[in-house]
Amino acid sequence: MGRSFVLALLSYLVPTFLLGYVWHLMLFAGTYHALGIYRPDVIIPFGFLSMLLQGSVFAAVYPRLVRSPGALASGMRFAAGIFTNLTRDHL
Repeated sequence: MGRSFVLALLSYLVPTFLLGYVWHLMLFAGTYHALGIYRPDVIIPFGFLSMLLQGSVFAAVYPRLVRSPGALASGMRFAAGIFTNLTRDHL
């Protein structure tokens, strides 16, 4: 694993885990419980492992799909493209 891969992975993993933890297990925990979406004993390592897998895929694919991976605009276009493709079928 190269340094750029690890940095890209951490750049995805850290904010996503923090946001996911706060969002799902603090802010909207009551709502999710009322909907019966989660098990009573949430297994946090499974969520972390899924984020690790997602981040690894993004970190591996990003430099192969983007011409100038260090540019902020390139990163924003990549994120918008991923978001658009992931949500297109669900709207």
